[in-house]
Amino acid sequence: MIGPALFIYGAAGPAYGSYEILLDGIGKVSTAYAPQNMSSYLLFNTTSLQYANHTLKVTNLGARSGDNGGNQLLFDYLDTTVQLAPAG
Repeated sequence: MIGPALFIYGAAGPAYGSYEILLDGIGKVSTAYAPQNMSSYLLFNTTSLQYANHTLKVTNLGARSGDNGGNQLLFDYLDTTVQLAPAG
């Protein structure tokens, strides 16, 4: 069963670098580097959250050794889906 979901959008392009998404203490490092500028770029998603409180932290890591791109990170918006609370 698919539970509540989270989608984080921003920008990607030559000036953008690495970032970390920390969700409930579990981190994932990605890059927003792309050869051309893109808006509404999906930075992160998950579709199997449990019905509970969650903690989210987004950290700009900038250009890291070996990465293409720059030091920018643009957070634009996030979408969430919710489910009704379980009975009880």
